[in-house]
Amino acid sequence: MAGINSRAQSGNGNFNKPEWDLSKDALDQKDLEAYQRRASEKVKEYYQQLEIMANEEHKSAVRDKAMEMAVKEFEAGSQIYLNGKAEKITDYLKEYRKGTTYKTLNSIEVLQGFVPSEEGFYLCKFKVKYSLLNSKNKDAVSTEKSEVISVKLLRKEKNFGSTKKLIWELYLSEIRE
Repeated sequence: MAGINSRAQSGNGNFNKPEWDLSKDALDQKDLEAYQRRASEKVKEYYQQLEIMANEEHKSAVRDKAMEMAVKEFEAGSQIYLNGKAEKITDYLKEYRKGTTYKTLNSIEVLQGFVPSEEGFYLCKFKVKYSLLNSKNKDAVSTEKSEVISVKLLRKEKNFGSTKKLIWELYLSEIRE
């Protein structure tokens, strides 16, 4: 049927953002650049959640909610590699939540823009520089450190009322120190 628009709409009806058509079959360079900007924001949001989780100035319920939100940022089965050893991100975040030392973001840079994989998703990588702070005394615990965070852009089936659609979604997928 001609004239049906499958793009998600904003309140002002503006359709010039590539990522607003979440159900596109193929993404062009402009789309990938838009998703890369959003992936960078997702990484920043993750570090904000880490700070809330380990900061004792926040109530326990707030810290728990931050942990729940951080877990949802990751694709199921994601891992973090610390000193070459793999750990499930869910286990890592549960332990992290118990502490008072947190990572504070200093800078983020794109190591690799989104590239297609043979499995049908796109992958990009960011190098993140951070410092460790202690929420009890606000003193730096370490000098600047870095890690690489991989972000996947993949298609998932989502329900919109009674309609199911394949849409593009971003997930943090791996962290390597």
